[in-house]
Amino acid sequence: FCMCFCVFAKSSKEANNYMTPIMLVIMFASMVGMFPTVELDYKFALIPFVNVSLLIKQVFAQQWNLSLALVTVLVNFAYSIITIWVLAKMYNSEDIMFSDGFRSFRLFQKREDIKQGTIPATGDIIISLVVLLLAMIYVGGIVSARDQFIGTVVTQMMIAAVPLALTWYMKSDRKKLFNLQKPKKEMLLGSILLYIGTYFVMFVLGSVLMQVFPDSTQGLEMAFDEMINHHVIAVTLVIAVMPAIGEELLFRGLVFGSLRNRYKIGWAILITGFLFGAFHTSIVKLIPTGMLGACFAYVVYKSGSIFVSMALHFVNNFVSVLAMKYPAAIEKFLPFLTQEEFTTAELLVMLVVGIAFTVAGFMFMNRKTKSEKTE
Repeated sequence: FCMCFCVFAKSSKEANNYMTPIMLVIMFASMVGMFPTVELDYKFALIPFVNVSLLIKQVFAQQWNLSLALVTVLVNFAYSIITIWVLAKMYNSEDIMFSDGFRSFRLFQKREDIKQGTIPATGDIIISLVVLLLAMIYVGGIVSARDQFIGTVVTQMMIAAVPLALTWYMKSDRKKLFNLQKPKKEMLLGSILLYIGTYFVMFVLGSVLMQVFPDSTQGLEMAFDEMINHHVIAVTLVIAVMPAIGEELLFRGLVFGSLRNRYKIGWAILITGFLFGAFHTSIVKLIPTGMLGACFAYVVYKSGSIFVSMALHFVNNFVSVLAMKYPAAIEKFLPFLTQEEFTTAELLVMLVVGIAFTVAGFMFMNRKTKSEKTE
């Protein structure tokens, strides 16, 4: 991980200068283990550096859990493989090897030296996400410990602030980068079908993972229990409206908008989906939420508008709000949302329905219009 930054150095002295802020970030992440109330769970097991610190803490206390230890080792192994792959790509890139040090990172340049309309580099996105994640752990975690509702509000505000602040500093064209424009009407039906299909598939996958990792859902259930006590309008604002705006600006706006200018569209969609799933810091939600993130990125790509993914994101979260606040009413119309256990046959039926809607969505979104056929 450190070598990914030192590759930009032109001397050992310059490399040491680059190492200092990186080690500070790692040190702050590792200090989570010093909090007596923070314990290793399936949420923290997905966060690098933090998971190792908490695992060592439990080992010394002789209270470590074998399954959590295994997840921590596998997660860090996966991160290591990804980091080595990134490092290999960097060493094979002449643009990086012969670049002017850390000036390849726009954040290390003075704002007056940045050209108008600059698109954030991959390094800028990584640094921003790391800083945001640490802020969510420390600031959001401390506030949430006192009041879960207020902590969620603070976290969502930080998520929305990062893409706005970074694009302001970079002098980026937000309308173009975030796709702030009217959607293509012919893509709306396909977007809805694709979302419905993805929702059923991720629901089935999430149900299976919940059976495999039952302990990982306890924290999520406790957080939702505290939310239920607030008025439905307040809960809708915090759980549905704020994430639909902030998270879409961050992932489908900043992340996807930047990556699609540097990588093939397929890789940009997959990376955006993975980061979206990982940022929810839940082993149960990692893959299903990642699928949803990739779906939203594809919708933005085909429709040409982030407003479509914002609307779908709102609907997705709003359904969860209704299921929490009015379970009896939801059970009449969408009984599977409140059902705790499913038979294999029921899961297979939902999977088939999900695949069918997904295929239909792709077909609608990739069909040629009359003007295209004429050309």
